[in-house]
This record gives sequence, structure tokens and C-alpha cells, in this order.
Amino acid sequence: DIQFLISKSKKHPKFIFTVDFKFESVNHFFRNSKKSVVREIFPASLNFATRIKSVSMWQHWLKGGFPGFLTAPSHRVLGNRADRLIQEISNFDTSLIFDHQLKPEKIERCLELMAELNGTVLNSQLIARAMGVTGPTALRYVQYLEASMAIRLLPSFEPGAGKRLIRSPKIYFRDTGLLHYLRGIQTLKVLSNSARQPDSWEAYVTEEVAKVLPARYKLHYYRTQHAAEAQLVISKPGKFSNANRIAVVAIFIPVEPFTHLPRGLRNSLSDLSTRKNFILLGNNPGFPNPVLPETISELKAINCIPIQLPDLLQRVSLLRL
Repeated sequence: DIQFLISKSKKHPKFIFTVDFKFESVNHFFRNSKKSVVREIFPASLNFATRIKSVSMWQHWLKGGFPGFLTAPSHRVLGNRADRLIQEISNFDTSLIFDHQLKPEKIERCLELMAELNGTVLNSQLIARAMGVTGPTALRYVQYLEASMAIRLLPSFEPGAGKRLIRSPKIYFRDTGLLHYLRGIQTLKVLSNSARQPDSWEAYVTEEVAKVLPARYKLHYYRTQHAAEAQLVISKPGKFSNANRIAVVAIFIPVEPFTHLPRGLRNSLSDLSTRKNFILLGNNPGFPNPVLPETISELKAINCIPIQLPDLLQRVSLLRL
């Protein structure tokens, strides 16, 4: 990315590398600078990994996108590299972000808890009890892990008044290789048979979509208290205000093989009024996920397309405001 920017620029640009770009002080600097461009650097994407490293989607999901993880010749080597990464996150000088230094052992404990809570709605009181700290302190540790790019706090989408919604953000690991290491998952066979496979797949899909999502589009999830849910909602700025966002794409990620049309899917589409809707198939390397012809007809009737992940990423990358 940096080499590309330098080649396109008449003058050599100056770069600021930061881990706390989400925090208000840094955001304030970027908003008031008309000559700055913010670019987030991701681990290797699925497209890059399959093209350059010749790995399958399943291997990329299992090992994650960090170059050291993808090229690890064995799980022992991957584990050593993951341990070094965890130590770097835990021993970072957090006084650069907060007013004081967070405890390394508490950061590591919080990271382990995030691995257990991946795919769930953030509950700071639950995390506080498990860590033995107060709710605000627990939230500070979670915010640090978000700033260090270890986790993503996916915000809820609120289409308007009149709906009883879940508004707390959802927790997702930004790299499934690190998530699987913390969970002790070493092979695709173990991952395929694991009860934790669905939320890992959700985390993987969420991050891959984020990597190809064009600027100004934002990612959310949507869930009502009556179980209507869209795991991913892509929104764009409103016509007159960036604060009032409009949902344009809904993505549904079934937990189990998709054999019928869930009621919650219909309700979500009715609430969101999205122009494009996709239901993601093929979340298990051991089991194909066919869709019955009558189910395909039902999906077409509500403008929802069954799709595989590589095709979904291509369509998302082509979104235009």
C-alpha cells in the first residue's frame, strides 16, 4: 500500500503508524486535516493468500492471515509465533492510549475471555466478573484489544424507531488463526467437528468482507429481541447526513446446513429494506451445503441470493455509492 502511494505521489508523503486510530484524539486529528488519508492495514486477505501462497480457503480460515501463521510449517512453529504476538499485545505501553499502564496479565486474561466470547454480544459486567475488576475497567481492557486490532466490536444497525433491538456491539476476533490457537484447534477436522465452528466462521467472513469493503461503507449486524437477525449489514451514508446511515446489503450466515427459509430471515429483510441480500453457503470443509430447488425459488421471491464466500467478496468489492 505504501509503495503504491509513493509511486502515485509527486512528493514523498509522510506516514503516521498508530494502533489507536479508533480513539477520539487521533480521529480528531484526521478530521481536521484535509490532506490526510487513513488506511487500515489488514493481514493477508483470502484473495491474496490463494493467489500468492497457493493455500485453500479452509487453510486460510484455520491459520489466519498473519504471514507468520500462514507460512508456519507446523503447529508448534505457529504456536511459538502466536505466543510472541500475544506477548507483544500484552506488554505494549498502554499509557500511550490511556492515562496509565494496563496490567499485562489482565490483558492476556481478557484476550482469552474474548476467544471464549467470540460471536456474542458484548457484556462488560460478565467480563468484569471473570477478570475480577469493575465494569468500566473491563471495558477499558476490551477497548485496548480493539485498538490493538486483536478484536472487532461490530456495532448494531438501527434502522429507526419502533423496533426492540439488541444495541450492544458483537465481539469478533480479527484473525481466526489467533482465535483457533487460543481455543486449541489445530486441524481442519477438529474445526469442522467443533461446536465452536459457527462463530469462528462468522468472524472469518466478517473480517474478509471488511478487507474488501469500499470506503464510506460500514459494517454492522442486526438483531431484534424476537430473534430476527442479519449477521452482517452493509450501510452507506444518508442523503443529507452521514450519521443517518442506510442499509444497502444484508448478509445471512446460517449456523446449520441451509434446508429451509427461516422466519427470522424474512422479518429481517422486511425491517431492513435492503436492495441486495445474500445467504452464505459452504461453511464446513467436510460437508457440502446444497440448497433445494424449492428453497432457491423462495429466496428469489424475497430477493436473496445463495452465494459462496469468494463470489460474495467479489460483489462486495464492486459496491458503489
